[in-house]
Amino acid sequence: MTESNPKVKINIKKLCNNASKILNKTAYKTNKDTIDTLFRRKKNEVENKNTIIMRLRLIDSCYSTNMAKNPGGFDVLANKIEKNKKLLYDLDEFLKGDGEDIDNGLLELFCSKHGKNRTTSLISKYAYFLTGHEFPIYDRLVSKCYINFP
Repeated sequence: MTESNPKVKINIKKLCNNASKILNKTAYKTNKDTIDTLFRRKKNEVENKNTIIMRLRLIDSCYSTNMAKNPGGFDVLANKIEKNKKLLYDLDEFLKGDGEDIDNGLLELFCSKHGKNRTTSLISKYAYFLTGHEFPIYDRLVSKCYINFP
């Protein structure tokens, strides 16, 4: 139920499934599939900074996270991801938990800023693709929607 209208019951799962059905008929699906190909990796494959930058640039160009407007932003963020790579690759374990055991390095990565902008949106999208679409995306659109949910 929402605070603005207590008679309206919101079924988030149904809303998400309906949105997914619509989006899968658009360029969104093509973009998602293209990005997924860059995140496929073999077990124990070592990823280098260039791979991380390429992924970040593709996500930024498909989802307009505006990192390209920040000179040197991809390099700085790739360094942070490389530094916290183990944390990112352990996200599956974090998602299974209650969220209380968040590592400070992971928190720092998600709350980092480059220029005037936070990088939360881009990092959450990176984590989303890294975890096979299990990690929730957090961006401006989602943050506005949270207001409507209890």
